[in-house]
Amino acid sequence: MKMNLLIFLLFNLIYVARGNSKPNILFIFADDYGFNDVGYHGSEIKTPVLDKLANEGVILENYYVQPICTPTRSTMLTGRYQIHTGLQHGVIFAAQPNSIPLDETTIAEKLSESGYKTHMVGKWHSGYYKKECMPTYRGFDSFFGLLNGVGDHYTHMLSRGGWSGYDLRRNETVSTKEKGQYSTFIFAKEAQEVITNHDSSSPLFLYLAFQAVHTPLQVPEQYIQQYEGVIKDKKRRTYAGMVSAMDEAIGNVTKTLQEKGLWDNTVLIFSTDNGGRVYDGQNNWPLRGWKGSLWEGGIRGVGFVNSPLLTKPRRVSHEMIHVSDWFPTLVKLAGGNLKGTKPLDGFNVWETINTGEPSPRTELLHNIDPVQTPWYGKPGSGGYQWCPQAALRVGDWKLLTGCPGDSRWNPLPNSSLNLNEENYLNNDTKKLFLFNIAQDPEERHELSSQYPEKVKELLLRLEEYNSTAVPVRFPNPDPAANPALHGGILEENIGYLVGDSLLAAAFLSYAGPFLSNYRDELVMQNWIAQVRELKVACTPKFSFAEFLAKPTTVRQWNIQGLPSDQFSTENGVIVTRGNRWPLMVDPQGQAIKWIKNMENTNGLKIIDLQQSDYLRTLENAVQFGSPVLLQNVQEELDPSLAPILNKSFIKR
Repeated sequence: MKMNLLIFLLFNLIYVARGNSKPNILFIFADDYGFNDVGYHGSEIKTPVLDKLANEGVILENYYVQPICTPTRSTMLTGRYQIHTGLQHGVIFAAQPNSIPLDETTIAEKLSESGYKTHMVGKWHSGYYKKECMPTYRGFDSFFGLLNGVGDHYTHMLSRGGWSGYDLRRNETVSTKEKGQYSTFIFAKEAQEVITNHDSSSPLFLYLAFQAVHTPLQVPEQYIQQYEGVIKDKKRRTYAGMVSAMDEAIGNVTKTLQEKGLWDNTVLIFSTDNGGRVYDGQNNWPLRGWKGSLWEGGIRGVGFVNSPLLTKPRRVSHEMIHVSDWFPTLVKLAGGNLKGTKPLDGFNVWETINTGEPSPRTELLHNIDPVQTPWYGKPGSGGYQWCPQAALRVGDWKLLTGCPGDSRWNPLPNSSLNLNEENYLNNDTKKLFLFNIAQDPEERHELSSQYPEKVKELLLRLEEYNSTAVPVRFPNPDPAANPALHGGILEENIGYLVGDSLLAAAFLSYAGPFLSNYRDELVMQNWIAQVRELKVACTPKFSFAEFLAKPTTVRQWNIQGLPSDQFSTENGVIVTRGNRWPLMVDPQGQAIKWIKNMENTNGLKIIDLQQSDYLRTLENAVQFGSPVLLQNVQEELDPSLAPILNKSFIKR
C-alpha cells in the first residue's frame, strides 16, 4: 500500500547572513519617574547619561503618556487608546484573569514581520493569566523580567492582599538565580547580553522596561551617599539614588551598543510611563497632580529620542506626541506595514521628530473611566459623588470631567512654597474643568465659565470617543492563582497544564500521519475522555496548535507559505517540536511548498526512497548539517533509517 506521506529531516539550520539597513530600536521605559526628576528639567538629581542623550537628540516637551502603568504599556504595545482595549480602569493586578486582549496585534509582532529580532527585558505588567498572554506569545523572541507591576528590587517578591509570591521569569520559566541582585542592574545586564549576542544580520528591537524608579525605595547605599547634605528629605534622597543607578545602567546599555557596532544604526526612545508618586520622593513640579491623575503632573511624560540617524538633532520639540504614536511610527520606520491591525489611535510622528515637521496629531484622549468613583472635597469634608473620570485635549484646550485625581501642586520637600489654599480649586463641588494648556501648562486658571461654547464643543467630542469604547476589563482575582498553591510562585492559571501536556505529547507522537477529521476525533472523542477518567484536568476544547505554537512563529510560517488553517499549523508544530523526525500526511503538497520556502537557502535535498543512493545523501546531510526531505514514503521503511528518525546520533 502506497501512502502520500513525507518526512522532513532538518539536521541543522544554517542561515545566510544578509546586510541590514533597517534601524535597530531600543525603547526604554522608566517607571513612576517624576517630571522634575531629570537633570535637563533643572532637577538636583544627577542624570548625566539621560541629559547627554536628550540634549544630543530631540527632547519631547509636549509628550503625553497615560496616568498609570498598565494603560501606558498597553497603549505603546498596541497603538490604541485604553478605551479600545478595555483597560481604561486601573492596572492589572496579580491574580486577575486579565491582559491586553489576545486579538490585539502588538508592536513586537509587527516588527517580527519586518525581520526584527525582538526581545523584552524588565516589567511586563500587561497580563499573564494564561500562557498566551505572556511576552513570548505576544511577539517577543525572548523575555526576562517581572510579570507584575511592583515588587522588592532585591528579593523579587510581590506581597499584596495577604498573598506573597516570587516574580522573575526567563521566558515562561521561573528564574531564581537572581535572588538578592538589584533589579535595575540585572535588567541592564540582560539587555547588554541581548545586544552582545545579537546577530547583526537582522535588525534588533529591544524593549527595556525598568522596574526603577517604582517603590519600594531601594538602591545600593553608595548611590544614596552622593546626595547626603544635598537632599534633606530621606525618601527623596533614596529615590535620587535609584534615579542615578538607572541613569548609570542606561549608560552601560548604550555603551554596549557602541562596542557592538550597532549604535550608528540605532534609534533610542526614552519615556516615562506616568507621572511621579509625590509621597514617595518623586516630584512633578511645576505641573499639577501626580501619578494616577489626569492633571498634567500625571500624564505629561519625560521623553526624548536619540539617534545618529536624526536629520535635525539637538532640538526641543513642542509638537503634540502621545505614547500611542510609537506603534505606527516605529513600524513604518522599520519598513513595515500596518495591515492586520485594528484601527490605530496613534500617528506616525517620525518626521515630526526627525526634521521638525508639524505633528499630525492635533488632539488626544487622555482617558474615559466609567468605573472610577471619584472623591470630592478637602480632607475631612466627607463628600462623595459619582461622575465619569475623563480628560480630552483638542489643540490648546483641555477638558476634564469628574474627579481627575489628586489636584495639588507639590513643590520639592522642604520648599518654602505654601499652596494649600490654592490646591483644591473647589474640587468639593466642581465636576468639570477647562484649561488652555498652551498658555497655562500648570493648570492654574480654570476657564469653563468663561468659554461655555468651548466646553460644549469638547463635551460633544468626548461623547464621540465614548461611543467607540469597549466594556471595561477588570475581573476579580482568581483564587487559583494564589502563590501559596504554586510553591510561592506568582503563576498563570496552571490548573490544566498537566492534562494539556499529556494530550500534547500524545498528539506529537501519534497524530502526524492522520488527516484533520481523524485527529479531531482522536482528541475530542477519545483522549480527553481518557484523561478525565484518570481524574486529570485538561482544557475542555484542547487545541494542540494553540498549546505548542506561538502566534509569532505561526505568522512567520504563514509568510513562508504554510497555509493558515489548523491542520497545516499542527503539521508545522509536529515538524519543529517532535522528539523524532515526523511522519506527516500531505495530500495537497502544502507542507512540501512550505519546507522548500523555509529551507531554500540552506541546500535542501529532496529525495525519494526508491533512489538507489539515497543513504549516501542522508549520510552527507548528517555530516554537514543539511536539511533533507523524504517524500513518497511507503508503508514500510528501511530499518537503517530508524536511528535517524529517532534522532539517535552520536557526536564524535
